[in-house]
Formats: sequence, C-alpha cells, structure tokens
Amino acid sequence: MCDKDCHITGTKSASKQARGSDEITSPPIKNDLADIKAAMTEMMSSFKNELLKQFAPGEQTGPAIDHDLATIVNELLTEKLTKEKLEPVQDKYLKPENCENLVAPKINKPIWQQLKQETKNTDSTFQKIQQLALSSLYAVLQVCNNLSSKQNIEDSVIMLTHSIVLSLAANRELNLKRRDLLRSDLNKQYAALCNPSTPVSQYLFGDDLNKEMEDLSKASKLTKKVTPSQRMEPVRPRAIPKLLAEQSETVPEVENQ
Repeated sequence: MCDKDCHITGTKSASKQARGSDEITSPPIKNDLADIKAAMTEMMSSFKNELLKQFAPGEQTGPAIDHDLATIVNELLTEKLTKEKLEPVQDKYLKPENCENLVAPKINKPIWQQLKQETKNTDSTFQKIQQLALSSLYAVLQVCNNLSSKQNIEDSVIMLTHSIVLSLAANRELNLKRRDLLRSDLNKQYAALCNPSTPVSQYLFGDDLNKEMEDLSKASKLTKKVTPSQRMEPVRPRAIPKLLAEQSETVPEVENQ
C-alpha cells in the first residue's frame, strides 16, 4: 500500500517539477527609480522630436543631397538652358506607345476658335511648359521600365539626370509665367519686376524686392524728368477701322501646340 502511495506521490512531484521547468515567467519588475526615470525621459524626448518633425510651423526639409548636385540644381533654377542644350535632351524621351493620353492636351478646336489672342498665347506657353514636365516623366518611366527588366544601371542613371534637368527647366518656365501673369495688376513703374532678369528664390520676386522696387522708382522719376510730355492727338472716328485692320495684320496667329 505504502509503495503504491509513495509511487503516486513521487509521480505527482516529478510532474510538478517538470511543469515548473517549462513555466513562462515575466522579467522581474525594475525597482530602481533612476532607471525608470531615465526610460521615461528618453521616451518623452523621442515623443517631442516626433511632434516637432510633424507639426513644426517652419518648412520641413529632407536630408541634404550631394554638394555638387545641389550646386547644379540651384544654378538651373535661376539660369535658363539654351535651346541648343535643352532640345537634344528633351528629344531623347518620347511618349510610350501604350500611354496614349500622357500628353499636353490641345484645346478642342471649337473652343480654340472662340478664344482671345492673349488667352491663346497664355495657353500655348503653358502647353510648352507641360511638355517639358512630361518629357521628364517619360525619362523616369524609361528608368522604371529598365530596372524592372534589369537593364544597364548606367543608362538609368543618365536618364534620371536628364529627368532632373527637364524638370528644373519646366519649373523655371512655370515660375516666369506665373510672374508674368501678375504684371497687369502691378503699378506700371514696377512692371519690369516681371521680366526674366529678376531672380527667383523662395519668393517669386527674389529676396531683394525692396531694393529692386527702389531702383525702379528712381529710374521712373529720372525718366519723367528727361522725357518731354507728348500730347496725344485724338484718333478720328473714320480712321479706327483702318487702324484695327493694321493691328490685326501685325499680330501672329498662335498655334494650338
């Protein structure tokens, strides 16, 4: 009887020990207040940094790029590439044949015929800018296509470089056109601020606007002093149709690009 009971008791004890060896336990709780305080401080610091990144009122920026590359970018933002340099790059990249609508869309002919000459000129300029941006996109698409088929990596780098050049050219032309559209709203003596010679920075009229305006104001006053006022003769009513006809002949028709 004892042997049987002892055997059962021994078996239970061994089973309990086996379960005890496999039992999953949590790590001991830190009782050191200094460690807890340090962990809380680190967590709060990380939290504040994340808040600053996401919601800081200032402009958020990415990491700096290569110095030489940044120099080229900044130069192309302000200096216009010559037609001889830009066109060969743009001509390399054409619309993929299976992306029919990836174009700068023309205005439908019935609408185009109703537009004023000034509106046609404006849209024609925007079409050219859009085509530059699309050429840049065509280059990027070729790179993606090359990488997916594991083609020469060197060719892809060249294409990406060309894409950067085309994008910067489009960006510059868009800046100039935006500024030119403001010309009619400005005081006449400051209209020259919209000329391509005015540099563009983070602001459309550059960082030295006050100085530019002061120089133009002085130049305007000087011009008034040295230029005699001219008396405008009224146009006779009979001469108006002839004058309008002459003006219409001198204005070239803009193509719907």
